[in-house]
Amino acid sequence: MCAAMNNCSGQGTCNQFGFCECSSLAKGADCAHTAVSFKGANSSSISVPTNGTQWFYLQHEPTSPQWSMSLQSNTSSSFSVYVGYGADSNPDQYTYDAMYKDVAPGRTLSFTEQSLGLAPGTGFVAAVQVHGYLTGSNTALENLV
Repeated sequence: MCAAMNNCSGQGTCNQFGFCECSSLAKGADCAHTAVSFKGANSSSISVPTNGTQWFYLQHEPTSPQWSMSLQSNTSSSFSVYVGYGADSNPDQYTYDAMYKDVAPGRTLSFTEQSLGLAPGTGFVAAVQVHGYLTGSNTALENLV
């Protein structure tokens, strides 16, 4: 099965069940995505431009309990977030510990250690799926999250 997954994109190994086990910041079923790391950050800001429906990953390894993370789509597209507990997790739309489905455009989604129910100092990975097509016309939308 890993051959169909681009042999884990050279960023992981194939396990005995035919699934990729990705190395550190490599994420996704075929390890083709690189997570943006917020190791030790209490506040950071990034903008992720997307075109059409796309995935990106955020990895957070806190060094203090006083942190928060916010996501907001600045365009007309909704997004979904799938959270995996532990900085080495690899969540997707089928395997996750917390899910925020179809967050409305313009709405800010914020989380903290407490709101996610994480043990102190536990990291997480957020897989973000930006929904970027107009239904009916199949037109790709450019987004900024």
